[in-house]
Amino acid sequence: MNRFVVVLGLAIGLFSTCQEKKYPPQLTAVSPTAAPIGADITLSGSQFGEDPAVTIAGQTVPTKTRADNAITLTLPQLPIGATTVRVQNADGTSSPLPFTVLQPLPFVSGFSPSSGQAGSEVLISGTFLNDVTEVRFGNGTSSAAAFQTSGNSLRVVVPANAVTGSICLRNSGGQFCSLSVFTVTVPQPAPTITSVVPEKGCAGTEISIRGQNLQNITAVKFGSQTVPVKSNANNVVTVITPEFGSVQPVAITIQTAGGLSNEGRFTGAPQATISQTPVPNGLIPGGPLTLRGTHFSSVTGIDFMNGNGEVTATVNAASFLSNESGSCMIKVPVEATATSVRVNNEYGHGKPYSISKLSGSDAINTGNVATNVGSITTGVISDGCDPASFFYCSPNRGYEIGFKYFSSRCNMKGYVPEQLQGRLFETYVAYRYTTGAALIATDDLLKLERNSQNTAYTGTVIVVAGNNGKPVTYVGNMTKTGDIYAYSVQDGALFKMCKKDLKYFSYPTPTICSDCK
Repeated sequence: MNRFVVVLGLAIGLFSTCQEKKYPPQLTAVSPTAAPIGADITLSGSQFGEDPAVTIAGQTVPTKTRADNAITLTLPQLPIGATTVRVQNADGTSSPLPFTVLQPLPFVSGFSPSSGQAGSEVLISGTFLNDVTEVRFGNGTSSAAAFQTSGNSLRVVVPANAVTGSICLRNSGGQFCSLSVFTVTVPQPAPTITSVVPEKGCAGTEISIRGQNLQNITAVKFGSQTVPVKSNANNVVTVITPEFGSVQPVAITIQTAGGLSNEGRFTGAPQATISQTPVPNGLIPGGPLTLRGTHFSSVTGIDFMNGNGEVTATVNAASFLSNESGSCMIKVPVEATATSVRVNNEYGHGKPYSISKLSGSDAINTGNVATNVGSITTGVISDGCDPASFFYCSPNRGYEIGFKYFSSRCNMKGYVPEQLQGRLFETYVAYRYTTGAALIATDDLLKLERNSQNTAYTGTVIVVAGNNGKPVTYVGNMTKTGDIYAYSVQDGALFKMCKKDLKYFSYPTPTICSDCK
């Protein structure tokens, strides 16, 4: 009996030693002990074996790397909160270790706009944005106020202490910062106007507005009229003035991102406008030109312009032959070449009016015009005290006419000084030269302009043909040979006078005027 028991014990012992030994996994640590969904964690321990499985919150989760003493994995979608982690292999299951599944980290895929100042709104796009508890701009110390939150968008207001940098979002799972940088801009101060030059003008006048903080202009206004900015540099804004219906004070304002400026003061006026056909209907170099229109008050000058709008000649108001309300008469500069003419007043340039040169008006030109004539006399008796005179043939009159420089012996003047529009003229009465050397007074007048120093004649002449009580005025020039070409202020008709070298008491030959045509 005893012998049987001994044999049975030996058999059981031999069977036990033949069974394989079990090595269940030993889980010793989880790092970190809390992590959001999508984060990587590491399990440390021993005896994990060749094909370990990991369960978290009772769910088997895929692993990234496996070794006998370490396992790494990315947390999949799991219930949020405290739970346990276990490792299981063919030999058994490890003891559980505590672990907390946190909320997924917010993710920023983009934001708009990419820059802005404190108080402006920013729309952030991404994922897991439902439970964001904090939004910071750069290293700002204050969180932005958030509203209109959804899972993939978040609208916030840039806080006062925001600085340029990444936009960082935080929830219970942690913080995520954008790769792109948001630029915090400094609010622009309100613009200030310090001067407007010139301070008055009509439509089309270029003005310069000076001031401070004139960047990022959104509008420049003259009263309620908005005008485009021509240039803007170094706090100097250049614009072209709009139309004005009357002479009026106008407030200039500038709107920028920083606000509305103070008012710059300006006086606007309508442009001087030539509204009637000039008389004559075209240009005569050296001849008269009468312009009529509106807004001719305080006229300063008349410009002649070529097809490119370039000024080729200007007649200043001081040189006008007449200047009345709505009408002014000038002597056209000999050098004037123009396709248009304009009247300028104290407020600026008038509107151009098309005009062309009259045909057959080439008698006076820059090559033959006299501009500095010292003496005009041709007949002086040897003692120098008899009447000095000068003589002309006139095809218009059909006879020779004379003008006394001295009216009688001993140098008494034979002319009358006269001021016309502030300019000095010598006015002579014409005398018909007749048989027997007699001079018979006519009703014709010759006016010769003197220079401002009263040392010489300018060459400008005005002829008043009496015409038996119906005088006609002609304006023109003296040539270098002494001849006179003058044109009617009414229709531009030519009045020609050929100078002749006659002595006061000499009788002309019958053919002396034959070459004056």
